Amino acid sequence: MTNAQLYTIIALCVYAVAMALIGCISYGKSRTLDGFLIGGRNIGAWVTAFAYGTTYFSAVVFVGYAGQHGWNIGLGSIWIGIGNAVLGCLLSWILFANKTRKMTKKLQAKTMPEYFEKRYASKGMKILAAVIIFIFLVPYSAAVYKGLGSLFSVVFPGVETWVWMLMIACLTAVYLVAGGYIATAYTDLVQGIIMIVGVVCLIAAILGHESVGGLSGLMTNLAAYQEANSEELAKTGIQLTSIFGGSSFKFLCFNIMLTSFGTWGLPQMIGKFYAIKDTAAIKRGTIISTIFCLIIGCGAYLIGSTSRLILGGVLPEGGVDSVIPTVLMQV
Repeated sequence: MTNAQLYTIIALCVYAVAMALIGCISYGKSRTLDGFLIGGRNIGAWVTAFAYGTTYFSAVVFVGYAGQHGWNIGLGSIWIGIGNAVLGCLLSWILFANKTRKMTKKLQAKTMPEYFEKRYASKGMKILAAVIIFIFLVPYSAAVYKGLGSLFSVVFPGVETWVWMLMIACLTAVYLVAGGYIATAYTDLVQGIIMIVGVVCLIAAILGHESVGGLSGLMTNLAAYQEANSEELAKTGIQLTSIFGGSSFKFLCFNIMLTSFGTWGLPQMIGKFYAIKDTAAIKRGTIISTIFCLIIGCGAYLIGSTSRLILGGVLPEGGVDSVIPTVLMQV
């Protein structure tokens, strides 16, 4: 067993115990339907903000988007993180948080389908909303679990991805069933802290890597790589040092809109506003959540933009989904 595997097992065990404890502690507050689904509408700013941010930036962002776009676009991909923080987070909180909290509280709606039913006096709207959520959240959730499974599979190459997916699903089920939304929100807070610490440490390790050479050497080394591989990169129009993505500018704009505005209607995102306790918490949560998204979003895409340098321009086995996990193991 390698040191990386040992540390991963220890961290996973500690994390599993912490999640189980949170579920048990939250059990007493989740005995009513209102408490189980929306935490009694009494969740504070920090917990809600981190819950929103960790739901937004899941394993899909790190393992999928950051690796793929960092590899194919370079530094310009960081704009996706900035756009997500401003449009997908800040603007969403400003436009929807307070109105959603007030209206769902007035209608006594605990879920999005229930809100549609009461708001438009239509049971058909409730059924349609429930069906749409069920259909589209299945592949969404599968992508999240696949991303986490792929990450663990890099550390433990002898273990099948589905084994890790099953373990993570069982762990999630334990604290969700035991503590409901309260447990979910507080585990998101813990996850958010882990994500911030992890991203900061990973950025420090990557910038300190000899192939990157710190912030000052990043542009220089990327430019040198671009020049050395100009013929290969010219075929696909990749311009790694272009701050606006070069030929990928239109794609960047489209991707920012897709990954920012698309979250405005996701029930797992909007549902956070059902549970936040008051207007003051919303004001604080808006700032906290935006800062969180800036750190995680920009950090993830910055990590992805250095991948060609760290991996020597060789796409790892498994394709772009393996870029970030392989970079993690390298540094």
